[in-house]
Amino acid sequence: MILTVDVGNSNIVAVLYSDKGERIWDTRHQTMKKPQKGEYLEFFTNHLRRSTASIQGVMISCVVPHIEEEIKRAVESVFFNKVVFLDTFTLDDFDVRLDNPRELGSDLLATSYAAREFYPQPVIVADLGSASKLTAVEGNIFHGGVIMQGVGNMARTLHLTIPHLPEIPLIRPKKVISDDTIGSIQSGIIYGSFASVVELARMMEKQIGKPCQRVITGGYAKLFGRDMLEEAGFEYNEFLLSDGLYYVMKTLNEKES
Repeated sequence: MILTVDVGNSNIVAVLYSDKGERIWDTRHQTMKKPQKGEYLEFFTNHLRRSTASIQGVMISCVVPHIEEEIKRAVESVFFNKVVFLDTFTLDDFDVRLDNPRELGSDLLATSYAAREFYPQPVIVADLGSASKLTAVEGNIFHGGVIMQGVGNMARTLHLTIPHLPEIPLIRPKKVISDDTIGSIQSGIIYGSFASVVELARMMEKQIGKPCQRVITGGYAKLFGRDMLEEAGFEYNEFLLSDGLYYVMKTLNEKES
């Protein structure tokens, strides 16, 4: 079995995979950005130490640099020498076409690897989390992408910078043209974010020079609904990042065997 751990700015998502790549269980918890001593060791011991003798590897993506060392120590204490942190040097068959390949976040590398495994090429991946990120991958080539403010942060920033505008629940309104303030803000943030994603995907396709498979993932992707996604040509994949981590570890294990 393979355990994947995605440490994001908002949440930690762990998924345990069988030898056949089937998800056995998954769990989601809030990321502790200011952990007390031993909190992450307790977290991994209590929540993730399941069938450790059968786990062939733990693959981790972490995009919160200041807690990475603490997470590494905690995970290695639980799983010993089976732990790999994903970065651009983990794989030798992925051509990252950035001026500085080390700038590529492990989350984007994982979703791109999964997109390469699962979908017709080329692929545009929209990952909507604390930041909204669109990336383009074609076979073993990572072309690059776009990063913009995430949906949740847009709502918080609007209230903080214009205090007389109310805080809002992030719920998709039934119509774009709203007749009250809260509905108007919801519409602007949710429909506006979606319109940005769709238009950016179109512009990226134009730059690549051919139609692309469109995939969307991340916690805020659920706000849009299947009807909007299908109309825009996006396929929703909740576990794209975790699946990418699984296939990276599987590839490493196969090379070693």
